[in-house]
Amino acid sequence: MPEHTITTKDRILRAAKDLFAAEGYATVSVRRIASKADLSPAAIYRHFKNKNALLSVIRDEGFEQLRKNITEAPKNLSAEELVFQICYDYVSFAINNPDYYNLMFVVDMQDAEPPTEDSTPMRSYRTFENVIENYCTQGHICSPDGKIAALGIWSALHGLASLILRNRTRPFGDDIDVDAQIKTILKFILR
Repeated sequence: MPEHTITTKDRILRAAKDLFAAEGYATVSVRRIASKADLSPAAIYRHFKNKNALLSVIRDEGFEQLRKNITEAPKNLSAEELVFQICYDYVSFAINNPDYYNLMFVVDMQDAEPPTEDSTPMRSYRTFENVIENYCTQGHICSPDGKIAALGIWSALHGLASLILRNRTRPFGDDIDVDAQIKTILKFILR
């Protein structure tokens, strides 16, 4: 998109995302975002209530991208292949979008309201959970049930992605085999 067609709101979001990723959410002020976007602080407040509102919009963009990745898995896969694919897509999203991933899962939003059931983050998670629950209803053993299995798998994937993004896998070798790690996670939780 040519620079002259970018809206003021998009300029603000781009500047905020870049600054939050580079300098950390807690250290970036609205004034700093305005400066990077070449706007006045008042312009930021015309579009966003506060810094948390800005981060919420950026997080929602990331969660929507993640949800799309999960829903765009090929439809001709078996239930087992689909579970593996969405898990792989989750870790790949983190590796390919580290700024979004960190803003979605690592940055602490002070004074933020917890997500509601119909919020973008929860819709993203429910999409993931539904695939796992579908697998579990097809006669596979999911200990103790699909919802708990989904949370366990998500937690393990989040841990794996976080370790990879922070280069904490080096003690285990130069190239971690993401496929093998995901298969191991699934083997322990699903049967």
